[in-house]
Amino acid sequence: MSPALKKCAYHVPDMTYMAVRPSNGMTWPRVLRMQLKHEPEVVILGNIPDRETAEIAIEAANRQQLILSGSRADSASLAVTQLLRLSGNPLDLAASLRLVCTQRLAPRLCPDCREAYPVEAGLQNRLAKCSAWTGLSYDTAATTGAGSH
Repeated sequence: MSPALKKCAYHVPDMTYMAVRPSNGMTWPRVLRMQLKHEPEVVILGNIPDRETAEIAIEAANRQQLILSGSRADSASLAVTQLLRLSGNPLDLAASLRLVCTQRLAPRLCPDCREAYPVEAGLQNRLAKCSAWTGLSYDTAATTGAGSH
């Protein structure tokens, strides 16, 4: 595996990380080309920000290399649309694309800005040891002083 990232959150042993730093000339396309010279089985890109990077990634995927990349799209269909706009070639994209998935992150409620949420009796039995919370409205938080941290 060979990840290319702007910032690395976790270091995994036996992986060769390459940092993307445009100020040093280490742009996304250049780093991706450097990675592909080593013929890794898997290439991980933090992002595909431009047409050149998209074209290189699609070409590598069509040569049977697994390319994993993040996207800032709000849905899977928007991620495909974004890749299509970047690549410009729907046939190459269709031949190389195998999976697009999304995740939605739930916001974490701060302890001062939440209140207990009443749960139905039937559901409460199934959630035995869980608590349900909801966020306070802005007006409630402002008048109680909650969330002033």
